Amino acid sequence: MTREQLILAGEILKTHGISGKLFIRFDLPVDVESLTFLFPVINGLPVPFRVLETEPAGDNTRYVTLEGIDNREKAMPLTGTQVFMDKSNTRPSSDDLNRLAGYLFRDVTSGKEGKILNWINVPGNPLVEVISENHHYYLPGHTDFIVKTDHIHHHVTLRLPEGLFSKS
Repeated sequence: MTREQLILAGEILKTHGISGKLFIRFDLPVDVESLTFLFPVINGLPVPFRVLETEPAGDNTRYVTLEGIDNREKAMPLTGTQVFMDKSNTRPSSDDLNRLAGYLFRDVTSGKEGKILNWINVPGNPLVEVISENHHYYLPGHTDFIVKTDHIHHHVTLRLPEGLFSKS
């Protein structure tokens, strides 16, 4: 993985318990389901560690267990360090949704695939215009429905409520 594929994600604030868990503040929306590696900065370089487990701790914070960090003594030197992650593990905020125009999408609920055309900022009801199988659809523009965003391959995985692609 190259440095260009990484993005500053946050900071390791402290250890948690005696098993090496780390308490990490994330400054970005993170796609936790696909988070496989984190890159704490050690001696000025981001070093890859496999993520074994994550647990929510609060707003923008998580308890994270990294492979090879299995006790407090190994975890302590990482406290206070910046953490990078693969850019494809970020989830867009509502402010970022307009940047997804042109991305391809796949909805895991319906299996539909298509292209995101436009972000429509309707107050109280933001919409995303997409095209799938030569039909235009207007979908709710909420980040809750985004499972994963891959900025490298310009692809978004969605989990939408059933029935949004029906033609009735």
